[in-house]
Amino acid sequence: KESYLLNSIGQVISKQQGFENGKIKFKITQNEDLRYFENGTLKSSSYYNTLGELNGEQKSFFENGKPKIIENYQNGKRNGSYISYYENGQVAEKSNYVNGEEAKGSQKFYTNGKLKFVETDAKKEYYYPNGQLFWTNYYDNSNIIEKMYYANGSPRAVIRFDADGNVICSSEFYDKDGKQIKKPYKLNDLIDSLFDEEAFNCYLGRENQKE
Repeated sequence: KESYLLNSIGQVISKQQGFENGKIKFKITQNEDLRYFENGTLKSSSYYNTLGELNGEQKSFFENGKPKIIENYQNGKRNGSYISYYENGQVAEKSNYVNGEEAKGSQKFYTNGKLKFVETDAKKEYYYPNGQLFWTNYYDNSNIIEKMYYANGSPRAVIRFDADGNVICSSEFYDKDGKQIKKPYKLNDLIDSLFDEEAFNCYLGRENQKE
């Protein structure tokens, strides 16, 4: 059942609806929208400016009461910090927005709290759940360097690209013991260890020239 509150000239200034158990389902005013779970805990809180655009801090929650997303808006666009959470309370993602666009510096995490991904102006990094670095890329003068690692921390590949994105044939590949691979007897094993098949072809061509 819905109920309404009117002002002196008959305009609706708030609306409310409840569950069958008597608890509030939602309550909406001109600048606020509150939603609830059937158990009575807050599901989300949204705020608006006079134009009806999202404005200020917006929150959503899991049914256990823990935060799910906390984000900021300014006149209908994300602006400021954005944080999402796992249901166990661990942070899932942190980022920042400027006028609706995601800025550099975002971070993502595993459910155990360890860092999963980070991006800055200079590089990107992905991590295994155990905290070991899995993949990174960065600039070396005008070249782009991509490095991959096994879960034990041993190097897996070092792939070099020129400014146009072409693979430079000084790339390196390693087995799980950290020893540099001299010749790929098993094609699928080597492809599995790379993001880019072009890098494999470059490596294979370089090895053929040694024969």
